[in-house]
Order: sequence, then structure tokens, then C-alpha cells
Amino acid sequence: MIIKKLTVKQLKPVLILFITFCFHFIFIQETYADLYVLIDTIEFIDLRVLVTTEGNTRTVVSASLPASLVEEHRIITVPASGKIADPEQGCSALHFHGVISDINDPSPTMCGQGKAIRIDSEVKRKIINDISVLIEAEKSTVGKLDSGFGALIMGGALSDYVSSLMDVENDINNHLEILDNLGAAVQEAEADDELKGSEATALLQKITCAVKSDRNAQKIVNKVREAREEDEKLLVEKGIRPAGFVRTDRSRPVRKIEAANRCKKALIELIAEQEIKDD
Repeated sequence: MIIKKLTVKQLKPVLILFITFCFHFIFIQETYADLYVLIDTIEFIDLRVLVTTEGNTRTVVSASLPASLVEEHRIITVPASGKIADPEQGCSALHFHGVISDINDPSPTMCGQGKAIRIDSEVKRKIINDISVLIEAEKSTVGKLDSGFGALIMGGALSDYVSSLMDVENDINNHLEILDNLGAAVQEAEADDELKGSEATALLQKITCAVKSDRNAQKIVNKVREAREEDEKLLVEKGIRPAGFVRTDRSRPVRKIEAANRCKKALIELIAEQEIKDD
């Protein structure tokens, strides 16, 4: 087989293509990494934004949001189209005009899908993603308490109620683990000078607030479960069913879970305030 030597002229198109690819991959691709969090909108959605090289147009190509708005407790990517717009008449801040999944722009003449704040910090991006998921997940946890207690007072089996309480305890354990990981991530970012000391302290205070409320809810649910296990034991061994159930079985842990959610929402609001201040 004879391999024909290529001339410089013949190689030129290939070289241009190769150099263009490398330039795009090394320089332009990094530009396509801006992330904005939307506020004053449906829950908390963060947008993956591509910044085009033509002028300052910030073209939105996808969005990520808590999938529990749809089905599960995780972050998913959904189609999005539109742009991050500069302040204009009707909206005094950066904002997003366009479509997220099948949600059309609710306010095309004002702030569109919501005011947009750019998030550069990796640890703050992680906090926003994880906390958005937790906020949705804790709504599901409250739902388990409601359905379990509701079924019980309607004559449902004690064993089913005890099982639902165990599920709630497991949920809260998972929430606490995520919060602990976020606290460690903030401390690590502060040690690496990725976060200012004052920023890290403020973030840790909000995380601690959420942890405290979730732990209190966990303790209450644990006590309720142990009490109902004793009731179940009496029912099995002696046929004695409790005459009634204290309604605080449901209300006391729910209050603590709702308090934890307020701390979590305040954490995202704090990040938004910090980023606005930095701009």
C-alpha cells in the first residue's frame, strides 16, 4: 500500500479545523459556564446559561430544578430557551425572559420568569442545588406524617402507622446527612479562601438553624414511634387498642420540619443577597 504524502496546501484545511476546535474547547467552552439563580419565581430554579460570543447576549439553553416538582427528589435538567435580560423598564434587575420546560414566560413586559442572580462560587451552587431538593423533599415528609396519622385515626393498623413513622425518621436522617455535608463544604471553602470568613459564618448559621430544627423533629418522631410501638404491643398481647391518639403526634414534628424549611429558604435568600452585594 502506497501512502501519498500530503502537501502543506492540502493539510491547511485540516489544520485550520483542528486549531478552531482547540480554541473553542479551551477558551470558548469555559465561557459557557455561567449559572444564574432565579428569585421571585416558581420555587428556586437555577439556570445553566450559555454566553454567546456575539456581543453580550446571554442565551439560556437549559435549566435545572428539583425533580420532586415532577417525580423524585433530585436535580434534573430540563429544556429552556430565552435570554438573561439587562434591567429595563418594568424590571430593575437582571432577569430571565423565555420558557422553562413547558412553563411560558409569565410576565414578558416585566421580570419574566424571575430576577436572575449570577452564582460564581461552586460551594454556593452546591448549596442551592441540595437545599432546593431538601425543601421539596421535606414537603413529601410532611405528607407521610399527614397520611399516616390520618389513616390511623380512621381505624388503620398501628403497624402501618409505626412503619410510616420509621420512613419519616429515615427521611430526616438523610436530610441531616446532606446538611452536615454542606456545612463541611462551606468550612472547606473558607479554609481554601474560596469564601470570605463573614460569608461562611452567615451560611453556617443558616445551616445550623436547619439542622437544629430537623434534629428536634427527629427526636419527636422517635418518641412518638416508640410510644405507638408500645400501643401495638398491648394490642397484640392483650387486645387493648388505645382509646384515642394525641393530635400532637402529627402537629409537633410538622412544626419543626416547617421551621427547618424556613431556615433552608433563608439560606438561598442569603446567597442571593451576598451575590447582589458582590456585584
